[in-house]
Amino acid sequence: MSVTHCVPKPLAKGNPVNTLQTLLKSNGAFSAGSGALLLLGAPWLDNTFGLEAWLLAFVGVSLLAYGVQIGRLAKPSRAVAGGKLATTMDLGWVVGATVVLVAFPNAMTAAGRIALLLATLVVAGLAAGQATALRKLG
Repeated sequence: MSVTHCVPKPLAKGNPVNTLQTLLKSNGAFSAGSGALLLLGAPWLDNTFGLEAWLLAFVGVSLLAYGVQIGRLAKPSRAVAGGKLATTMDLGWVVGATVVLVAFPNAMTAAGRIALLLATLVVAGLAAGQATALRKLG
């Protein structure tokens, strides 16, 4: 298999629905993958992130369910509604994570804060892309 099979279709072939679908699929994959990592890695990540294993597992299950659902909303007939939902939920994540990082800086280890910050930057980027595609759709 060549590398070109792994590269997604161009995001902006003039059709914002295609862009939105690609972003929703990416959002779903990132969220579900992150959730699976937290769920399966909770017993080993608790000390690294400075959080209880049950909390990491709970966030993992939540992200896994969210990711699967957002991925399912990537169909053309559901993309606009899915984009609105995902963008709203992603903005909620960004606000919530920012509050945790600013108001409770010692709630996690440095590694936990860095992981949360990096994940939040990805989520913010996905939200911005989804919002842009939705704006182009009117």
